[in-house]
Amino acid sequence: MGYENLAQRAASGDYELIEPLDWYIIEMLHDEGEMFAGLYPLGDTAETIAKKFTQVKGGLPVTVLSNRLRNLHAQNLVVRVEKAPGTAGKSIWQRTATGKKLYLAWKENLNGNSG
Repeated sequence: MGYENLAQRAASGDYELIEPLDWYIIEMLHDEGEMFAGLYPLGDTAETIAKKFTQVKGGLPVTVLSNRLRNLHAQNLVVRVEKAPGTAGKSIWQRTATGKKLYLAWKENLNGNSG
């Protein structure tokens, strides 16, 4: 499935997600536009996010995570931010308001708190 098709489906509320992996990725990210002291965007590179997956010895393979981030990005659930300090020129990732909203709904449902 191409990224354009993913974007079109997501625009109508039909998301293509791998659960629970994609939710855990979204959970780890800073909110879109979140800044450190108003100076630069907060976020992590794909390599840093992959290492946070303690469920997998040595972390999640970066190739797997990068693929999922591209899919989530195509669906407007995460954004890539260019040129953050301390990343050696690599992009960082943040979750969009839509990504956060959907993640919180999933978490609430998972916890049995859906109303």
